[in-house]
Amino acid sequence: MSEFNPYAPPRADVSFGRTPAGDDAGVWKCGKLLVMTKDAALPDRCVRCNQPADGLRLRRNLSWHPAAWFLLLAMSPLLYIIVALIVRKTAKIEVGLCEEHRARRRRAITMGWLVSLAGIALMLGLGVAVPDQYTGMGILIGVVILFIGILYGVIGAQVTPPKRIDKRFVWLSRVSPDYLAQLPAWG
Repeated sequence: MSEFNPYAPPRADVSFGRTPAGDDAGVWKCGKLLVMTKDAALPDRCVRCNQPADGLRLRRNLSWHPAAWFLLLAMSPLLYIIVALIVRKTAKIEVGLCEEHRARRRRAITMGWLVSLAGIALMLGLGVAVPDQYTGMGILIGVVILFIGILYGVIGAQVTPPKRIDKRFVWLSRVSPDYLAQLPAWG
């Protein structure tokens, strides 16, 4: 007699975790973009220059939403933040980085912090030590320097920013053409 149970859940050959890099690894090229499934493991190469990464992996929590939502910033920054948190798509990936690009990223983050702290110090120092007629301008310059430091650190720390994320796939930009040349075409 058959062991068929109509009330049993369906069985499927499903593997959880990262898929290995290879022809059917869930990693492709699409023009200048790298396309990958959210659970794919990227090759052990630097995504920026295609040099061996020697096992050095950078874990990234990516988030993305359509650019049209930025129009809400004109209406209300708080409304934009709330909506962006609701509509964003996320992915957790690991990318390989060579020691040179890892050091560049660390330098950009350090410089961002130093410039930001200089802006804060300028705001506080001028607010205390300078006569009243220059205090407003000094604080404004300090705020501008603070935001420049933040932007420099954030932009410099980005390795492969997402171009798009959906339920299953992640599209990454700023990937080395040599790295992409090793991958099969997507679609």
